[in-house]
Amino acid sequence: MNIFPGARPAFLTRNYLNRHAKNASDLTVSTGDATKHRLYDMDPLSRWQSAGSSDATTETIEFGLWLPGARASHDVEYILVQNHNIKGLVVALSNNNGVSWTDVFTSTTLDEKYTRIILVSTAADRGRLTMTTTQAANAEKAVGGIIVCGASFTPGPLFEYKPEPPKVQQKTAKMSDGSLRGQLIGRSDASYHFWAAMCAFLMDPAEYGTQALFDAAIDTFREFGLQGKQFVFLPEPGDRMEQAYLCRVRPGTYNNPYIGVSKGGDLRAVQMIIEEIGGA
Repeated sequence: MNIFPGARPAFLTRNYLNRHAKNASDLTVSTGDATKHRLYDMDPLSRWQSAGSSDATTETIEFGLWLPGARASHDVEYILVQNHNIKGLVVALSNNNGVSWTDVFTSTTLDEKYTRIILVSTAADRGRLTMTTTQAANAEKAVGGIIVCGASFTPGPLFEYKPEPPKVQQKTAKMSDGSLRGQLIGRSDASYHFWAAMCAFLMDPAEYGTQALFDAAIDTFREFGLQGKQFVFLPEPGDRMEQAYLCRVRPGTYNNPYIGVSKGGDLRAVQMIIEEIGGA
């Protein structure tokens, strides 16, 4: 999975840390319980924060990996800790509901706000963050979000995406004196999606090596385009880690990949609009 600087966009699974874990009381924090929902709301600017912590206090975040209805084991290949102030951090995974743990990341010298962990596919049903020190000494510990995903696919070289311009709406209200007052709204919590992009894929069988791999890639597009499943989209996974969107394909925008676009009939074109759907 190519997620280094200059990488192409990456399509991941949905975030396995989501509201289903919290609803099942399967998301626990050592302190700061009132803000723990911010760990999965996919908004890195809203942060969980500890309560009464210092560099002498170890804080923990522990959670199950969930899909609707059940905690389950998933293949984890990508973990992103967003907009944090943590200097000393250990990230561990368990595949037996916390009976035993394996550390997958350890550092005592973090100095950036985003920490990503790229794993060889690792089966896990629980995750845990252990935080010791902060980048500013003795500050409250804070984390803007935790993304835990498997890899879906990275598009080949014949891929383009073009973000849609922000949707701006005008709200007009009639005042008691009969005058009108207008306001432009660029982003509203009432809107269904906040970010969207038109994606175009030009699929060349030669890029996939075998016909079977090419057919599997087309099936993957069909699953994304027609089944409406949620997934995490990283437009620039190596350069802009704050841009990670929980998305779906906008209904009715997926085209038939069996339309040939070359005289020889080999190339296939796929087009769809993906859109952010808010929190997890």
